[in-house]
Amino acid sequence: MDDNRYAIFEKKSRAEAFEQLYDKVLERDWPGARSEMDLPGRFGSTRVYRTGPAEGTPIVLLHPAIGGASAGLAPYVGPLTQKHPVFAIDILGTPGKSVQTEPMWLPRDRGVWLAETLAALHLDRVHLVGFIDGGYLALFTAAQHPERVATVTTVDDGWSLATMRRKHLLRIAYQQARIRMTKDPAARRERRRALQRWLGGVDYELPDLEVDETLELERLVTPVASNCLIVGMLTDSELARIHAPTLVMLCEAPIQFDPVEAARRAEQAIPRVTVDMRPGGHSFYHAYPDREMTRVLAFIDYHEAG
Repeated sequence: MDDNRYAIFEKKSRAEAFEQLYDKVLERDWPGARSEMDLPGRFGSTRVYRTGPAEGTPIVLLHPAIGGASAGLAPYVGPLTQKHPVFAIDILGTPGKSVQTEPMWLPRDRGVWLAETLAALHLDRVHLVGFIDGGYLALFTAAQHPERVATVTTVDDGWSLATMRRKHLLRIAYQQARIRMTKDPAARRERRRALQRWLGGVDYELPDLEVDETLELERLVTPVASNCLIVGMLTDSELARIHAPTLVMLCEAPIQFDPVEAARRAEQAIPRVTVDMRPGGHSFYHAYPDREMTRVLAFIDYHEAG
């Protein structure tokens, strides 16, 4: 692990500690039975989890770059399995159980990787649901491989659509650095909770266990790897190639981008888009997973019904 140029952990011991945390969260939080598989491909091995009924158009979940990979999506799986099988994919090159062995130099390489993964799963058409910068990958794949995409949903993804507010990104980086350097556990927990309060923008207080697991995750992953999916806005021409029905779920009070700019670009550039502005800040879906995933499911089923 230490000599792997594509590794995202500085030491093998950190990779092993991450896997232990990942497994603990997965076993504790994942709803219902699941199967798991590791699929070989040109860029490496991809970990996939499947849960839900045998029939129905599959829903494919794409996690944020840092956030516990598929294990971190456990709160959102249950509502989506009412009528659809759900596949959660650990995105190659991010912290998770997928193992990258070849570089992906260009954004389109990730689209190729995801299309190959769907082919290996024998999934001809899927509903893509991407969270934060996982939403970028969902939109990009829908533009590159429209034949495989039935609908697209992005949850709290402003990266694809709007200019990032650099001063806020710098503040986040500064606060994260302060948290890393804080030695007292109680003070470190409170600083992480305060950062989440500022980012979240809703009346939701992280419980101690969740704060501690978030701190442990951020300690184990290298700072560079924490932004490994963020590659900038999609162009108007790329957005225009997305012909699948698209749901863009944005929060009303994001810190990193202007939601009005993001909504306007989506409405102007994506042919069949629905913009859903959700109250609060970035924790809107984390605070109310059942409510927000029920909205996603309603969008999917509406378009399935024709």
